[in-house]
Amino acid sequence: MLFRSRVCPGCGVVGAFARLEGAELAEEEPEEPPPLALHSLAQRAPALRLVRCDVGPVDRLLGGFPQGTATTVYGARGAGKSTIALQIAAGLAARLRAPALVVCPEMSPEILRRTAGRVGAGLERLYPSREPGAWELEAHSIGARVLLVDSVSRFPRPIETLHAAIDWARAARGVALLLTHMSRKGKPLGPVALEHDTDAVLKVTLSGNARTLWIDGKCRWAPIGSVALE
Repeated sequence: MLFRSRVCPGCGVVGAFARLEGAELAEEEPEEPPPLALHSLAQRAPALRLVRCDVGPVDRLLGGFPQGTATTVYGARGAGKSTIALQIAAGLAARLRAPALVVCPEMSPEILRRTAGRVGAGLERLYPSREPGAWELEAHSIGARVLLVDSVSRFPRPIETLHAAIDWARAARGVALLLTHMSRKGKPLGPVALEHDTDAVLKVTLSGNARTLWIDGKCRWAPIGSVALE
């Protein structure tokens, strides 16, 4: 049984409901809406603003990094993930004209500065964290727009650190780079959220003297691929 909203002929109330029967009922059968083409969904989506990091191979692979995103970067020890991450962080900070906070409990600020200088990462916008346990306060106090955590798996509560970094990136419209080592199974070492909850997963590999950066199965703004690191 169907009812249709109409004006009541007796009292004049708008929105009264009348019982439909016979021919009227046939007229009210709903029609199936036409299928929505996938390209029309893409046209409705807002365009992402990608911030280039000015590291040639990385920009060619990804096109840049969207603001408000968090990216997992992992690899075996000695593969060069910290090196490339420092270069990316410095480039993004220069583009955004804001500081990059580098949270690295395993490395003193002095060693971090020397490492950044050796790989050509701009030092003027890199701020080594002096209180890794209170990095959120530091990021707020210096107005950071880029966050590099090296490495998430070394924090006492890695899952909390991961989600705090993701929340910071969303709120600050910044870019978070979350580094970790590679497990024996060839996956990011640490909570599975490093793969599931971030916006992209990048893997750095070393074969002989050749380093390669891979999009490891997930990137919300660029197709799967790889590029040789110069």
